[in-house]
Amino acid sequence: MGYLHAALQVSARTIDSRRSGELMTMVKAHIPDYDILIRTAVDTDIAVGEGRDSDAAFRVEAASSIERLVNQIEPKALILRAGPANSDSSLSGFSA
Repeated sequence: MGYLHAALQVSARTIDSRRSGELMTMVKAHIPDYDILIRTAVDTDIAVGEGRDSDAAFRVEAASSIERLVNQIEPKALILRAGPANSDSSLSGFSA
């Protein structure tokens, strides 16, 4: 099962393989246009803001699916983690 399918399954939603394939093709086609790709890392210790979906299982599965997808497309993508902007990382708030 694809990454997108796995994340959607948690919330009882589906997407057909044709649509999933089209989305993946679009993502792969646009990646070379960017100098850097950054994904966020979900910190389950941080509460979701007001008015946001509070489904913790979906949040974790979606984050895991996105992580696997980004690693497949661009393994060198930077990861934006929660934390102070003046961390000791060379790119404040980022890690490779």
